[in-house]
Amino acid sequence: MYVINSLQFVKNKLQSVYEVVLLLNNKLVICRAEKGWTQQQLADVVGVSRQTIAALEKNKYNPSLILAFKIANSFEKEITDVFNYVEDE
Repeated sequence: MYVINSLQFVKNKLQSVYEVVLLLNNKLVICRAEKGWTQQQLADVVGVSRQTIAALEKNKYNPSLILAFKIANSFEKEITDVFNYVEDE
């Protein structure tokens, strides 16, 4: 019974994480275009791989808070100008 309850807990947590991923949007493509940067150039500025930037742009990956701030700072914008959280109604 303990294993079943534990698995249900993990399933619920994963569902919560999945829902948050769907609700966090970003404007990375727009911000990069304004700067004239490639994915690789942004990645180099913030210290991640180009693949990470690509995943962020496709909303397949949520950045850490530190990475989100680094990205916003690299564009000279507030974090909320780059990343938006939309609450599910």
